Amino acid sequence: FGAIIATLFTQAYPDDVVGMVFVDPQAPRQSAAFLKALPPASADESSAVKGIREVLEDFETDPSQNPEHVAVRESGAKASAALDAAGPFFGDRPVIVLSAGRPPPDFSSMPPDVSKALLAARAAAQQELADESTAGAHETVPGAGHVIQDENPPAVIDALEKVLAAVKG
Repeated sequence: FGAIIATLFTQAYPDDVVGMVFVDPQAPRQSAAFLKALPPASADESSAVKGIREVLEDFETDPSQNPEHVAVRESGAKASAALDAAGPFFGDRPVIVLSAGRPPPDFSSMPPDVSKALLAARAAAQQELADESTAGAHETVPGAGHVIQDENPPAVIDALEKVLAAVKG
């Protein structure tokens, strides 16, 4: 949920942010989109669907469940409201959003329509972050999962170098 925190930080301290690299972020509107994409709860739903539902309904609403004690749902709503402001939220700051090219492992054990809807919601939420900058870019890192910085460090380094070059240039 670093993208939520980074968005709120940018809102609070705009002069301290010159650019941004998001690494497979959970964008501010992603959880709401996931909730809409999930089918109604049922006794026979897959463990992967049940797991996503528990994260969205329990973990994200109970700050004691994460070491940072972040109220994820509440913070996501605040960040979403910030993105609703007129104009691109990040203005002309360079922003690069890196997305995993490989879906989360548990998505393969979900019904295909649910997996497809969740992947589409994630992609749309991540694209929205890139679109919140006039200098935004959204790049997929082929073969990488969520932990791109471990699986493909050069992709993250390249994105950072691009943002730094844009800031300097």
